[in-house]
Amino acid sequence: IFSGSRPLSGNRRPESDEELVLTAHCLNPEARSAAWLGGPLAEPYNLAHKYKFWNRYVYVNPDRDFVDLESRRLNDEPRRPSTLKMEYQDLRGYIREGSERFDIIIVNGGEPDTLATNRLFTSEFFRQAAARLTDRGVLLFFVLEPGNYISEAEGEFLASMAESLHASFRYITILPFSRYVFAASNFPEIKQHAGTIDV
Repeated sequence: IFSGSRPLSGNRRPESDEELVLTAHCLNPEARSAAWLGGPLAEPYNLAHKYKFWNRYVYVNPDRDFVDLESRRLNDEPRRPSTLKMEYQDLRGYIREGSERFDIIIVNGGEPDTLATNRLFTSEFFRQAAARLTDRGVLLFFVLEPGNYISEAEGEFLASMAESLHASFRYITILPFSRYVFAASNFPEIKQHAGTIDV
């Protein structure tokens, strides 16, 4: 999907995964648990584990072959450290049906440009994700690549995303990194960071 000459969606960049991990830690440095939904496993886990960001890390992906391949790239031995738990499950189903609560939930299932991925960016999904967060919990995900300015189509897209989040979260921040990183929480401290777009 394009707006002018710039893509409104496309393949993820590796740095986007790192940005999600580091942003999650900056916004909630006291967090001890994180759920990572979809996307690559090795790079974000290795980064989070290296700096001991979280004591409990749940990775959710329905594709066992992909997960097994990613597991071989983990830095720790054995390949599945005690801090890491695998869930071979549909991302939306995991959030909807589970009861475990997290300080951080990161959605890394891709851009909302297909019927499958769009289900992770609805008001219903955001409401279910909010119910799985602790009191200071933060939901994070990324979309689009920022340009020099926000086009009308891009602005409408970002506004619709923020509107869907506002049904379940009081505080929403957008950080223009290699992608727009959305951070949503019902804890006001996430608003107290420079270089953000508050909505």
